[in-house]
Amino acid sequence: MWGGPNIRFPFTEQTFKEDIKLKDIATYTIVDESENPLAFGQIYPRLGRCHLGRLAVNPDNRRQGLGQRLIASLCEIGNQTLNTQGYSLFVLSDNNSALNLYQKLGFRQAEYPKPLTLDNCLYLIKDED
Repeated sequence: MWGGPNIRFPFTEQTFKEDIKLKDIATYTIVDESENPLAFGQIYPRLGRCHLGRLAVNPDNRRQGLGQRLIASLCEIGNQTLNTQGYSLFVLSDNNSALNLYQKLGFRQAEYPKPLTLDNCLYLIKDED
């Protein structure tokens, strides 16, 4: 569910890379001093906003501020590299910890102009600071 409805399952390393469009979408990872991945996210323009996609924090490293750091960094990079205004993301309505974080950071629920392929998916937006 984290990767979106278009991820083939079961997946291989190759199909996963293809499905998350690793070569086509700006992808960023926060790593520790040993290069172990701590957090992951992608950004791209969607409906005139910098869209944050496939946001994830390693479960062993949650509750350390990494989600907030990841989102702040992605928004900053998006401001510098994309010709967009504001930010957007999708979140599953039952992902309470992520939803709480996004709302704490100023994201609010909005109507998405097209039908969503997941029933429990919310579209959140945030204006630029």
